[in-house]
Amino acid sequence: MTKHRSTGPKSDNLPPVVRWLLSEVERASSAGPAVRWLLSELERASSAVPASPKDERARYIYILVALSKFVRKVGGTLEQSRHICELAQLLEDLDYGIVGRALEPTPFGQGKTGDSSLVWEARGCVAMGLEALIRLGKSRQDAADSALQDFPGISRLMSGKSKKNPVAGMLSWHDELLRWKAGKGRIKNRYLASTFDIGAEFLEQCVGDTLLRRFAQIHFVRASRI
Repeated sequence: MTKHRSTGPKSDNLPPVVRWLLSEVERASSAGPAVRWLLSELERASSAVPASPKDERARYIYILVALSKFVRKVGGTLEQSRHICELAQLLEDLDYGIVGRALEPTPFGQGKTGDSSLVWEARGCVAMGLEALIRLGKSRQDAADSALQDFPGISRLMSGKSKKNPVAGMLSWHDELLRWKAGKGRIKNRYLASTFDIGAEFLEQCVGDTLLRRFAQIHFVRASRI
């Protein structure tokens, strides 16, 4: 009985780029179960509602541990996953009042260092959301009132005097956006400036009421997660 030879090209005869693509596809298919496991773990951590800063820290620890296990599941070495594990351990040490060297803040001179970059990024999201509502025809006051009513989590972004008047705090963040748009003054926090840069670009692409409402909702939701 005559054997039929395969007419397909041998891997050695394929162009280097094609061989690389095939190897990447093979790696991705073999890593599929590990990727699905990781996404499941991330969803579990992300959906939990923290009741305290300690619980919020536990969320990050859980995610880091999952990432470390994922590296090992897809063939990574212990050395490659070591730093992920060590960061989780450093965060856990904070529960016992121990601050590892990697988490020690850099000396910043005299005075208050201010709020975290995550908080300022969220405040930038609020400002962008307000701008979208204003473009829908709302006044600044009405936009802030409705946003705070629909997304009460925004109140967690307040500090100092704004805790007593959250709407005034929100409008002050929108003032920062207006000054930035007019080129007046420098935004000190780079994450706030980045939020304005990216948000303004996407906002200009929102043509029509539906897209503006969606833009506002997305930004208020992001801000409420802090």
